[in-house]
Amino acid sequence: MRSLLASFSAIAALLLAGGSASALTKRVEVIQQGDFVLIGSPLAQDCSPSTPAPLAGTADCGGAGNVNDLAPDIYWQVEAGAASANASIQGDMANTAARLKLPEGAEVTDAYLYWAGLSPGAPDGTAWITCLDQAGAPVDVSAVSSATSFSGTYGAVGNVTSYVKMYGTCTYLVGGVSGIPLSSAQAQPFGYTGWWMVVFYTAPGAAHRFLTLHDGLDTVGNGGDAQLTLTGFMVPKGFQLYSNAKLGVAAFDGDVGLMGDALLVNDVPLEDEPGNTNNFFNGSRSLYGAPVSMPEDLPMIAGTPGSMSRMDLDVVDMTQLLSEGQVEITIKAQSGGELFDLAGIVASIPAFTDKDGDTISDDEELLIGTKVDDADSDDDGVPDNLEGCSDLANCSEPFYAADADGDGVINALDPDSDGDGLFDGTELGLDCSLEATNKAAGRCIPDADMGKTVTDALYHDTDGGGVKDGSEDINLNGMVDTGETDPTAGNGADDAQIIDSDSDGLSDGLEVQIGSNPNDADSDDDGLMDGQEVDPAVDTDGDGLRNVLDVDSDNDALPDGLEAGKGCEGPGTDAAAKHCLADMDPAWTTSPVLADTDGGGARDGSEDANRNGMVDGAETSPVSPDDDASLADTDSDGLSDALEIALNTSTNDQDSDDDGLMDGAEDNPGDDNDGDGTIDLLDEDSDNDGLKDGTERGFNCMDPATDKAQKHCVADGDKGVTKTSMLIADTDGGGVIDGKEDLDKDGVFDPSQGEGDPNDPSDDSSLCACSLDEDCGAADSGLVCDSVLCACMEGCRGAAGNGCPSGFVCSSTDESIGTCDPVGGPGGTGGG
Repeated sequence: MRSLLASFSAIAALLLAGGSASALTKRVEVIQQGDFVLIGSPLAQDCSPSTPAPLAGTADCGGAGNVNDLAPDIYWQVEAGAASANASIQGDMANTAARLKLPEGAEVTDAYLYWAGLSPGAPDGTAWITCLDQAGAPVDVSAVSSATSFSGTYGAVGNVTSYVKMYGTCTYLVGGVSGIPLSSAQAQPFGYTGWWMVVFYTAPGAAHRFLTLHDGLDTVGNGGDAQLTLTGFMVPKGFQLYSNAKLGVAAFDGDVGLMGDALLVNDVPLEDEPGNTNNFFNGSRSLYGAPVSMPEDLPMIAGTPGSMSRMDLDVVDMTQLLSEGQVEITIKAQSGGELFDLAGIVASIPAFTDKDGDTISDDEELLIGTKVDDADSDDDGVPDNLEGCSDLANCSEPFYAADADGDGVINALDPDSDGDGLFDGTELGLDCSLEATNKAAGRCIPDADMGKTVTDALYHDTDGGGVKDGSEDINLNGMVDTGETDPTAGNGADDAQIIDSDSDGLSDGLEVQIGSNPNDADSDDDGLMDGQEVDPAVDTDGDGLRNVLDVDSDNDALPDGLEAGKGCEGPGTDAAAKHCLADMDPAWTTSPVLADTDGGGARDGSEDANRNGMVDGAETSPVSPDDDASLADTDSDGLSDALEIALNTSTNDQDSDDDGLMDGAEDNPGDDNDGDGTIDLLDEDSDNDGLKDGTERGFNCMDPATDKAQKHCVADGDKGVTKTSMLIADTDGGGVIDGKEDLDKDGVFDPSQGEGDPNDPSDDSSLCACSLDEDCGAADSGLVCDSVLCACMEGCRGAAGNGCPSGFVCSSTDESIGTCDPVGGPGGTGGG
């Protein structure tokens, strides 16, 4: 301990008895997606033998005078990229530099520069700053306020937001700070000089934080303390999963030798190095208990206790001191006899924000994948915060972030959380009246008995009778109607009455309701039995097809059966339909309803490019997110080059079929939906309804990747106001294909021209479903156009029209309509 310590402590006591200090006051306070950075540097070096040497920079203590007092002894100066300190440098010549490093994409919102010292006169109202990474003269900074401590030292602050916003990450050199000569042989009982800077920023994807900055120059000593209470925030639930809390402090005149000083939050002492709770203000620069030294700093100070020459810059973690719902913390800087000047406190605390009012914090929603601006992210009629409830009346802790049916989609994003065919809102007795529920998404059916009877939205067989709830409530309306069995608890005995003709796990009644075939265990021939389809009644990818009828329910270019680990030999699977690809490695699977199972940024098909269900060759793994970034996508269409090569599309053309729809936006990109021998990615009319895919989806042919000269694109006339499915020839199911309703094929419903509405089945009966046999199917389809009925019908023509499938012969030998009869049976020989 220094020899003059006792006498200096006595002086400090006298000063405290008769002086005045500047308590910390709020400079700025904000809640934003971002954080703060605290940097700085002393402007002078303490030549005491106990002071750790700088890691870079030359300190010449020759002629330093009294090195055993309580003040630094020589000033630093940076010239030609190097820092040196010696007795010839005066205070107004001193300057040092520190590195500011911001996250990628960060935007500075507030920046304040502080400087301090012991001035021979009034507090210095100006300093200067320059970014060393950029050529340019220093910029003067004028103080917006200043403060003086008991000992006569001063601190000043200037707003440098615009300057730091301009340069961002940079090494900042600061100087022009007045200070008394330090190299005198006369002992200095007080004295320090240095600068520090606080920067608030926003950053993409950052957590919401309550950021607050308080500054002043509050002298703490003689067993006293300085307190600060922070309010204006609420700590969100589960914040430790995505955020932390930290406290930054700037102070001067801290001493390594004197113990008893501490920084406390809610009376719990913090540590600036492991185990140090009794000597916090000790001349260190630390981050989370470790000393800070940046290679670009000039000089490069070690950051260890004593190395900062009477200056403290510490950032400490206080995450464990916060709890859910907390709205206040008290910060205390405490002295056990040592005198120090508290210059600033900056806090970063996780803050509850809730843009959509669903009581789940915005940050938690970003973490789990729900929408921050939509209280019903999956549009099933259940607000996000109540998803994961079996019973709304008795649900104290909803499991909205869990995955009840194990399909890879959390309950809050899964409209059918238990995969039983009933939407969650219907099961829970809700009516789809929630403002946030988009009823047009088709994922909410109002409960017909208004909650009088409810089923468990998290378990597929509420009554435990062996049949899924949806197979009992076959019209999916939440009420036990005539002819239905009762799926509610305690009514399992009637499950034995259910008929499932194809033994696929779905009742015949449910299959008729949702459009699948009750006599075909695999209605879409994707290798996955209808009852095994994930959320069978849901249209996960919004392409117009329910999952039970959708070969590729998530549009990732992998058939559902492949993703579920199936082969193509299962019950009901017609391998000849070419909608199924066998999984070569059933040991691992991907989700049929998550296009990017691992969440790494590339869809599953882009990783499993040869679409065989195993990682082979140069493929990346669709269940490991770390390798997704390595995939090449030369044309940036959302499909990897490897997948496009495998599908024979162009790696240098975003719209390989020139239909106005980018390759990555095509529905069921790897499938041949209409069976014409051309996959949808290369088929400008994937459902063979006479309308181009881009027209049906509402696109305008203006993208540079679309070659209009190919005449595969017709601009949608109403710019997407009305859309039809590019995979369903008759979108409204009224009996007339879309191209026969939209006669001029421009994507606009124009009744004045005799057109029907392809989204309204009620008008189809007044329209001709066909004019030529080709409107009804392929040449060997066994379907022809009856000009009298104005509709397609089973039959064939012996000439000039559609014939019969292989193995059948047409009874007609001319243009008249005949029947398709087995070869060798009765009938004529025409057709074919």
